[in-house]
Amino acid sequence: MGVKLIRLDEMAQQPLSDELIPGLLDTGLVIAIAEPGSGKTFFGIHVGVHVATGAKWCGRRVRQGPVVYCIAEGVNYFTYRITTAFDFVGAAAAEAPFYVLPHSINLRSGDDGQITEELVELTTAIAALEESPRLIVFDTLNRYMPGGDENNQKDASALVRGCEYLQQTFGGTVMLMHHMRKGGDLARGSTVFTGAADQVIFAKKPKKSMTDAPVLWTTEGAGKRKDRDPVNQWFEFVQTPMTRGNKLSFNPESDSVDDLYVMKTAYDDDGNEYETHEVEETLVMQPCDPPEGQDTEDGRSVEAGELLNVAMKSPDGFRVRQTMELLGWNTRKFYKAVNELEADELIYKDEDSGKYFATVRKMGGNPFSPMVAG
Repeated sequence: MGVKLIRLDEMAQQPLSDELIPGLLDTGLVIAIAEPGSGKTFFGIHVGVHVATGAKWCGRRVRQGPVVYCIAEGVNYFTYRITTAFDFVGAAAAEAPFYVLPHSINLRSGDDGQITEELVELTTAIAALEESPRLIVFDTLNRYMPGGDENNQKDASALVRGCEYLQQTFGGTVMLMHHMRKGGDLARGSTVFTGAADQVIFAKKPKKSMTDAPVLWTTEGAGKRKDRDPVNQWFEFVQTPMTRGNKLSFNPESDSVDDLYVMKTAYDDDGNEYETHEVEETLVMQPCDPPEGQDTEDGRSVEAGELLNVAMKSPDGFRVRQTMELLGWNTRKFYKAVNELEADELIYKDEDSGKYFATVRKMGGNPFSPMVAG
């Protein structure tokens, strides 16, 4: 029998779905939205590399497992980006369970739930892996609905059904990289995409140039995170040398390289400089502190907001070491947030246990209420 009713008390005992990266990325359908130059592919690659290798990401543990990255934009220099990301975490790309689909397919399913032949082929290929993937990435959304219109509700719903089919078949996280509307902070196209997602995370870029300022990936504001605390993580782009012994080369007549890459130069017998078409340096994305003076909408710093969320969700209090590990913070960042919240009388320390508590608990209020003292 396909239909089963569950009592409410039984349902309440079922845990939330596992997080792919605790405090950052959930299991389910995730849409990552950003304007051009905000690091969509960098974000997807770096998350994927850390999941595939099991390396900590932003100081957070990850659920290690295979990654399938479907790339249909910037394929020519995707190899540079992905290999550099593996170098960045000190892992060998050839040894990691990281698989690439370097072209577009049609993910849209029919109204009757019939999936496309291409999606059947992709599902078969993934099922042949030794282990189901923890993460499947489609970069970008529009390239995986050929012939469809992302503004059309029917076409958008068809793509969502295809993604849900993959997520239900393999579990884990299916992440769609998507574009932001011009002049706004909303997703381009139909609202079906964000409405169906379990998590919507988007990038805020303070300045136009990629390297001028850090980029905030967040679920605050226009973002969304079902049944979870918000996410706020700042990144910076850092110029990094290529460390491999054999540098990658490319065909200058068919491949493209932009200002994300510094090409190695050499000199001929006459002393004239020329490019060797070998990548010498590239940009990598790494976590960083918020820019000076960057506050949340309520006037608190991003860190203070995150720590307050922990306090409000910890009826038995929270300890220093465990919380620092959970958030991936060092001592300086932790106590900076503590001092800010204590100054606003939003948390207090119980001297007997050494734990911190939300002030509303001391006042006899509801610790899970969105209203806090002051």
